[in-house]
Parts: sequence; structure tokens; C-alpha cells
Amino acid sequence: EYIMKKIFYLVTLVIFSLLFVQCEEEPDGKGVHEGHEFVDLGLPSGLKWAAYNVGAESPEQSGDYFAWGEVEPKSYYFWNTYKYSGDKDSTFTKYCTDTLCGLNGFVDNKLQLDIEDDAAHVNWGGNWRMPTAKEAQELYDYCKWTWTTQNGIPGYKVMGINGNSIFLPAVGSIGWDKFYDLGEEGVFWTSSLSGPDFIYSNSPVFLRLIEKDIAFNIVTQRCWGFSVRAVCP
Repeated sequence: EYIMKKIFYLVTLVIFSLLFVQCEEEPDGKGVHEGHEFVDLGLPSGLKWAAYNVGAESPEQSGDYFAWGEVEPKSYYFWNTYKYSGDKDSTFTKYCTDTLCGLNGFVDNKLQLDIEDDAAHVNWGGNWRMPTAKEAQELYDYCKWTWTTQNGIPGYKVMGINGNSIFLPAVGSIGWDKFYDLGEEGVFWTSSLSGPDFIYSNSPVFLRLIEKDIAFNIVTQRCWGFSVRAVCP
């Protein structure tokens, strides 16, 4: 019995050690989780932001584009290919707070993406996920934003309280099968729906970046392809 307890203790210790290594942060506030780099920006929540977009391998790359609530990139982004579009139009079969917008009056009042519909989590695993609107707001509130060019790609350098930074590239969006505003605008999904307090209650919240403005917007076209920048606790 003593030997079995000893083995159990050692196995448990090894498992926790492996988990610690996966999320271990270097002294400079950077690290790797599930094979993807993160940066600690010194935010009050302790949340860490990925160093590059989902589907990318460097900060300047666009990575993949996702419709809101979908977890795979595709070649055509509109209602007739959207996963949660009823009868191939702009009525919804999930994430709906208004009977007028739901298929046959469907409502589920979900305001946050389920984990199985989170492009960051499904593609990267571990504790990776898409940021909520509140978490994206925290990034805006506590960081210094500077429009710049990194390796030839326009975008924002986002510097945290501790001096660490990430780069958010202006890689546009995809509607139908066309790219829009490449080099001029960056649009990044949050996992949050606007909710019933907004005039467009079934519209996801996204972060929109252009040279002269940073804003949180809501968009009725959740079927369009936007970028995803992941976060982890």
C-alpha cells in the first residue's frame, strides 16, 4: 500500500510539473503555451495575449480568417455558408436574443461563444480562447497604442504597463470571396455578442483598428471573415 501511494504521488507530481512547464513564463514576460507564444503585458487581470494571430506564425502574418462562431477558415464568407444561419439567410440558429432574428422565432439568449465555437481554443487547445469584449477593452485601456509598420506590414504596436508589446497587423477582412482594407484596417473578433441593450442585439463585438482610430464596433455581418488574436490566463 505504501508503494502504491508513493507511485501515485510521483505520477501526480510529474503531471503537475508538465502542466507548469507548458505555461511557464520567462523573466521577460514571454512564454509558450501549447506550442504558441504569448506575451504578458502587465494587465490588471493577468491575462496574456498571443504574439500572433490564430493561423499565423509571426506577428505580421494575417493568419486565418473566421466567421464569428466558426472554427475553420473557408473560401467564401456570407450567409449561405455561415454555420448558424437558418435557411441560408441572416436568421440565426444559435446565439440569438431576438425572436425576429431567430429562425422560426428561435432564441437562446447566449451572449458568449461556447468553447466548441471558439476558434482560438479549437485550433490551439489548452487554455487558449478568444478574448471577451471586456478583456479587449482592458487591452485598450491599459496599453499604449502606436500605429507603425513592422517588417513592411502596417498595424498597431500595443505596449503594456510593463514595457512588453504585441503587434496587431492591419490585414483587413474577407466578405464573400474578396479581401477588404488590406494594409488599412485590422478587425479582430471578441467572443461577445452585443446583447439586448444594443439596437443590433445579435451583433458580435469586434475591435477595429485604423491609423487614426481604435474603436469597439458591432457588426451585423457575423458571417464575414475577421482575424482572431487569442488570449490565455
